[in-house]
Amino acid sequence: MKKAFVIVALLMLVSSISYAAECSPCADLKSGDAAKACGARLCNGACNAVLGWTEIFFRPGKVACEGGNLVVGFFRGIGYAITRTVVGVVEVATFWTPGESIVTVDGCPVCAYKK
Repeated sequence: MKKAFVIVALLMLVSSISYAAECSPCADLKSGDAAKACGARLCNGACNAVLGWTEIFFRPGKVACEGGNLVVGFFRGIGYAITRTVVGVVEVATFWTPGESIVTVDGCPVCAYKK
């Protein structure tokens, strides 16, 4: 079990570093093709729901780089983690609806780390 966790963590780290440009699900969300947009919404929602907790570790560093306080960043991370997870669940539940996403957050978990 421990080996599987380490392997998954390393894969997540490597995959998030390997994206130099906007990831393909984010590009598909902006495309006019309805089938691509639905698939991208499902993928984006699943990523948000599964990886939302990573905001707890990511947000304090981002706030500190912007000149803020680490403690404030930690609590913002908790808020962002809850928001990203809930939005992901809603997006997975409603990915099939036509038009724009019902709810959105700024970027996907992969793209959010590049900003």
